[in-house]
Amino acid sequence: MFNRTSGSINDAVDNTPLDHGFVKLYGGTIFRRENDWLIVSAIGGGSWGMQAMSSPDAAGPYSAPVLVLWPQSDAYHPAPTEPYPAFEAGGFVYAPFTGLNSNREFQVMYRAPLERATERSKIPAAEIRVPLF
Repeated sequence: MFNRTSGSINDAVDNTPLDHGFVKLYGGTIFRRENDWLIVSAIGGGSWGMQAMSSPDAAGPYSAPVLVLWPQSDAYHPAPTEPYPAFEAGGFVYAPFTGLNSNREFQVMYRAPLERATERSKIPAAEIRVPLF
């Protein structure tokens, strides 16, 4: 049986806009790490990217969102794409991004070590998986 937490994990009304105006979080996935919990989700507001936040307790409170992938970053991020769903395998978080609008046929896969997934990305081109399938 599912039970609701006592409050929201994140509320866009209370968010301070991140770099480039990102403010709305959606499509989150939660992961158990060695010493805390991690949520990665899509983030929007003029464009799309991915954020991460962590908490010692799955119910929160969570840290402020950290923008980890976005079009203006050093990592390759073709816009417009959005991530969902993220998953964990072999100690890595994998984040498939799918193209939007007329770019739906485009997919790209990012990965980060689970324990370092809150760090801003500087992904070498060799680590990017294109096409996804």
